[in-house]
Amino acid sequence: MLVNKPPKNYEDMYLKISKLVLKGNNSLISQPLRSLLVQKIATPLQPDLQFCATDIHGKSSLPTIVDLLRKNEFIVFDGKLKVSSKRFLKYFIKSTAILLFSALYFLTMPKVKSISRFNLVYGLTPEMIYRQSREIQCDNFFNEIDPKLFNSKSVTLIQLFKLNLRMKKSKGNYKIVLYIPLYLLRAQGISRLQLLKSLSKSFRLWRSIYKKIPCAVILGPDLMLDSSSLIDLKEINSVSTTVSQWGVQPYFFHKLDKIPKNFFWYSNNSVPLVTTGFGTSNVELSYLRLIKANHHFVWTNSFGKLIKEFVDVNYTALKFNLFYLPREQNIRKLYDILIFDVTPVKSYELTNYYSNINCTKFISDIVEAVDKLNSLENPITLALKPKRKYSKYHSKGYKKYIKSLCYQGRVKLIDPDSDIFELIKSAKLVVVIPFSTPTLIAKRLGVKTCYYNPDSRYKFRKMVDGVRILSTVEEFVDFYNTN
Repeated sequence: MLVNKPPKNYEDMYLKISKLVLKGNNSLISQPLRSLLVQKIATPLQPDLQFCATDIHGKSSLPTIVDLLRKNEFIVFDGKLKVSSKRFLKYFIKSTAILLFSALYFLTMPKVKSISRFNLVYGLTPEMIYRQSREIQCDNFFNEIDPKLFNSKSVTLIQLFKLNLRMKKSKGNYKIVLYIPLYLLRAQGISRLQLLKSLSKSFRLWRSIYKKIPCAVILGPDLMLDSSSLIDLKEINSVSTTVSQWGVQPYFFHKLDKIPKNFFWYSNNSVPLVTTGFGTSNVELSYLRLIKANHHFVWTNSFGKLIKEFVDVNYTALKFNLFYLPREQNIRKLYDILIFDVTPVKSYELTNYYSNINCTKFISDIVEAVDKLNSLENPITLALKPKRKYSKYHSKGYKKYIKSLCYQGRVKLIDPDSDIFELIKSAKLVVVIPFSTPTLIAKRLGVKTCYYNPDSRYKFRKMVDGVRILSTVEEFVDFYNTN
């Protein structure tokens, strides 16, 4: 069996899982749902595949696909892929709850009167949509990206699972919805009874399918709602998502081929890096071929060209790729040095460039440089903006170190949700670990900036995208003192 061997890369693992899942069952579910099912199975395996592939023990430590599946509570039994009893129960309860919620929605919510075409947007967080406002802020960004798509003649639906009652749910032709397929179904002019009958029929179909393809229990909501034949696909103008859904794109990305399918790389502008027992290397990128998008929006042309090396798609390099735009205003300089960190995640502490060791050294080197630059007459103000709010998934050691610096008064911690444009404008110098995007923003706003590399094992060029890369405390001190 092919799954008893280590995969060559992510794409190889994906294709072999696809054969295992669909062996003799291709006709049971449609091609879009098959594609989505394999994405949902393969994506959770990627961190373990990446970790093991870069382990210091070398090739002998590479796990088989069966090993990776087992670690993520999948079971290969009698030639079929199943989920563990615990996960099966979890998926069944979740899908049943969504079924009941959908029925309640159809019974209570008024019909949506619309003759418009729809742009569907996924993968945004509340911060991207609202920023520090109660009103939708991302509309100007989309209107500027493509006025032919995002205009007054179409309705843009933005899916957000966690709705906040204090936030406004609409602005012009932009609407925030809990689940896009439910909204689309209510916009079809179909009776409540017909919708309920369709929902019941889809539920029974889902149950009959997972009895033959056990792992298809994962597809509950997708099969019952997204793939409903009652949705008029001709009404869908475009679909968009972000890098947060790099592994699993929504159903309509798999179903629709002849419309714009946009993918926004808001947090990437370079190849991720890892260390191994044999040196340093790039993260394996074969997953790029499996993203169901035909237009990528990136920060730099170099990253767009990298994507095109793997898959023949269009790309657009944006000046700002953050779902909101800078305002024209003068900002007073508050900080001499502003650090943008990448908070290390526990699971990457041993292999990833953004490990606990590297990220801590990145901060400590800057603090050391500030100590050398400081004087009683002109003390340097040092601020740190975390990439996002600290969580249980982040390194405890790193969080403790940052807390101690703040307690000592050596670093001022900035709210992660602060307006990044205004924050950067308030700094004299912005320093970023390679290759996080705030340095590109700073450069494009005319603020002095640099990358600082804390790991001497990585031999970067002196300049990337017009930004200096510094590697020692002495280099940083000299850079700070130059105009």
